Formats: sequence, C-alpha cells, structure tokens
Amino acid sequence: MKNKDTVGAILIIIVVIFGGFFLYKKFSFTEEMARNTAKKFFNILMIKGSNKEFEEAYPLLGNGARVVTPLLCKINSVTKRDDGNYDVYAVYEASKFKVYPISIVVNRDGKVVNSRGVSYAYYDKTLEYGKKLGCLTGSEEDVEMEKIISDKRLRSKLNTLMEIELNSIHDKITTNQKISNSWGFVSGNVILSNNSPYNLDYGDIKAQVNFYSSNGFLVDTYEIFITNLPAFSNTSQHVSSTQNSISSAKVLFEIKESDNLKNNIKENIIKTTSYGCY
Repeated sequence: MKNKDTVGAILIIIVVIFGGFFLYKKFSFTEEMARNTAKKFFNILMIKGSNKEFEEAYPLLGNGARVVTPLLCKINSVTKRDDGNYDVYAVYEASKFKVYPISIVVNRDGKVVNSRGVSYAYYDKTLEYGKKLGCLTGSEEDVEMEKIISDKRLRSKLNTLMEIELNSIHDKITTNQKISNSWGFVSGNVILSNNSPYNLDYGDIKAQVNFYSSNGFLVDTYEIFITNLPAFSNTSQHVSSTQNSISSAKVLFEIKESDNLKNNIKENIIKTTSYGCY
C-alpha cells in the first residue's frame, strides 16, 4: 500500500511541476515581449537579403515567397490568445494610396508561428489565381496557403503563363519610320504600334534609333522616350541627328519586365482562367 501511495504522490508532484511550468510559460510571456518580437520581425521584412534571418524568425514559412515591406509596419494592436501566444495586428503603407494589413502570431521563443499578409501570394496575384481556380478560398493563413500553392504549383503555373504572354508582346509591337537626309541633317518620325492587349507605361518599353554609315558602322543613336503606349494604339516620335555620314536607320526596342506589366498580364490571365483545381 505504501508503494502505491508513494507512486501516487510522485505522480501528483510531476503533474504539479509540469502544470506550474505550463502556467509559467503561458503567463510569463507578456504583451511587451510579444510586441518586441513583432518589431524585430517587421524589421526583417524590410530587408530584401534577409532570407536567413527570416527563416530563423519564421521557421514554418521558411524560405517561402514573402513580402518585403518598403516601410516598417505600424503595430495597431496586440492580443493574447488562449494558448498563451499573441496576435499582433499591423499595417504598412506601400504608397499613399495602398495600405496593407499584416497579422502575425508570435510565441515566447521569439518565433512567428503563423501569419496573414506575409505570404507574397497577396501581392504577386497567386492568391487571386488560386481563388479563380478554386484551389484557395482566401481564408487560409499563410502557412496553409503556401503549402497549397506549393502542392498545386500555382505560383509556377501562373508565372509560366505570364512569361509566355510577356514574350508574345514583343512580336506584337511593330515599327515604321520616315527618316530623310537633307543637306547633312537627318530627321524624321518613328511610329511604334502596340498590337497587344496590354497598356505599356513608362518603363515598360525602351526604344532607340540607330543610325548607320554606308559601310554599316554605327555612327549615332537617338533614344525614344515612351511615357504611354496603350493597347492597340501607336505613338509617334520625332528623331534627328547632325552626323553627315548617315545612310540608314533602324528602330530597336525592348520590353522591360516591370512588376507593373507583369501584374497587368497576370490580371488578364486570371480573367480568362476557368474554374478547376487539379
């Protein structure tokens, strides 16, 4: 009987110790500690090359695609959860007109264990693409969302479709030139026509005219500044050169892979995407 009592007493002591340790872990983790953990994490989000630090601070998301905030997130509130962790609610301003909410769950070990708004799926159109296919609902937290994106290869599929469209734009840009050489002064007009369904803004396209001598040597260049080239439209630019050895000219252009153009292409892809998650 004594042995049973002794075992029972030991079990009670163990339960009390572990229960006390759990309560300590739960209640000794303060709001200020959670706030400081969040501030350190938001600092990491501002640094593009902080992959190692990000993975250490947020092991469950690890090296997954994540947002890089241009400014430090502003913490709005910190709320304690039933499990002793904290929800930290914040926002960051990408611009005066774009304010994005971010919430993270932090534990007493200084780690982020889940979030909403940290996954880059919110910003690279992967979430919208996944919702259109029916693979995502938009209610998932970041860890679950990135797992589905990875399993269904949503980001890679969308990027592949985007690259195909991006390459096709080049074939849908045509040029025409009316340049003449008179008394050693070369001048005229260059017309660029955009036959694609995408608006090209400043920075989306770069163009120039190369002037060549009769033996094929490049003797001068003239940069064409294009601020706006809407879908299915054209723009005309006046060009000139004072080089007197020019006998021919050629218009060269390059489609720049700006984030704005990529997102416009993705939006068009999403519009034409049919429901069906495979």
